[in-house]
Amino acid sequence: MAELASAVGAPVADVKLAVSEAVGNAVLHAFRDRRPGTVRLSARADRARLLVTVTDDGTGMRPNLKSPGLGLGLSLITKLAEDVRFDSTAGGTTVTMSFSLRGVVAEEG
Repeated sequence: MAELASAVGAPVADVKLAVSEAVGNAVLHAFRDRRPGTVRLSARADRARLLVTVTDDGTGMRPNLKSPGLGLGLSLITKLAEDVRFDSTAGGTTVTMSFSLRGVVAEEG
């Protein structure tokens, strides 16, 4: 992901940290109380941004009072990415993040 971010002009450090948090959250939380499943990572660049999606087929976002983490992952992701969407159901979670490309001005709609 870092190589792609660099190649298209996205903020490499922000992409690396946000994607790492999203994947880490999926690995740590998605398959609680069940067998491990699948975590998928995809990305594509369009004219003005890098879109990154992390999808799991886990049990959806739900509180975990026994979590060893600090609980800062989601807020960190929302601070690093320009836009973040969370879609969670009992069949899994999808986190979609967008990062502006350097030197590209997004069109206002």
